Amino acid sequence: FRVRTDASTRNPKTALKEFYDQCEPRVTLRKTDYECWMDVSDGHHNPSFTCILICPRSGELFLSGYLLDGSEFDEHNGLLWYKSKDKSQFAASARALDCFHFRNANNNEEAFCGNVPYSADQSTVTLQSLRDVHGVPRRILDSVALKQDRARRVSL
Repeated sequence: FRVRTDASTRNPKTALKEFYDQCEPRVTLRKTDYECWMDVSDGHHNPSFTCILICPRSGELFLSGYLLDGSEFDEHNGLLWYKSKDKSQFAASARALDCFHFRNANNNEEAFCGNVPYSADQSTVTLQSLRDVHGVPRRILDSVALKQDRARRVSL
């Protein structure tokens, strides 16, 4: 993978929508496929956001990754936290898109994300890991579980 040099002209969320538009059968990426939440442990005046993308085709989960555009983030509980909800969604989109390109052997595509892409069978992000390792709030876990079920029903 190469590092994207045109990150300012094409954000990962838009690129992921375009990727899904080209899939057969066609799948639409919706706002509801993202589950974001806020951390205010540094005070309400300084919130940070992280995000999980629930793949609308498979229900696979993608956490916000390391954006290569220079965006600032903090890391705690194994999650990356950005200063805006949009950036956290871009980061989850970037991670998913890089993995999809890797799986489709599109190694010529430039990477959006600094995380190493992985195949679907190498994914370690599960509802249990979100709860046990990352300490994701129960309301988020419940919402992710419903969205995963919906995606899996659609893919059948």
